Amino acid sequence: MYNVTKISFIALVITLLAACTSSTAHYQAAGEKGFGYSDKQLATDMYWVSYKSRDTNAQKATEYALLRAAELTIAQGYEWFAVSEKDVSGKRLVRNEQTEVHVDTIANCTSDMCGSVPASRKYGSDGVNIEQEERADFTVELTVLFGKGERPAPKFVYDAREVIQAHNSAKN
Repeated sequence: MYNVTKISFIALVITLLAACTSSTAHYQAAGEKGFGYSDKQLATDMYWVSYKSRDTNAQKATEYALLRAAELTIAQGYEWFAVSEKDVSGKRLVRNEQTEVHVDTIANCTSDMCGSVPASRKYGSDGVNIEQEERADFTVELTVLFGKGERPAPKFVYDAREVIQAHNSAKN
């Protein structure tokens, strides 16, 4: 009886700790530490959009930057937007038991092919990760042009309403 209770308690503690340390990317305006979206109007029909993510991959940060561009497109009275420039950069933060911190740049990409970067880990002899914690923070910056009516043929042209609908469908 004592062992079952002890094991149940340990399992509960591990579950709670895992829940506290896991991270979920949230779509939000940039806060005090700069995580989230920000934007700046460059011309009547042109914006700079940035999304800085924490503990996620470049693809999710890109999705959120595109979502913000879509919201701005609709808010400004346009129907579609074209991405004229894209930059993806990221940093990997590794913290080990001695609280030493190592930060490496892991991506600086101007292509839509940037994705998540594989994580390397150190394992103890029993296969449990005991030496370090690792996370990746990404920033995606876009320059977007807004338009109405017939969309041009370039690959990086998006219907703003479709981007928003796709995001809302993925949430459900």
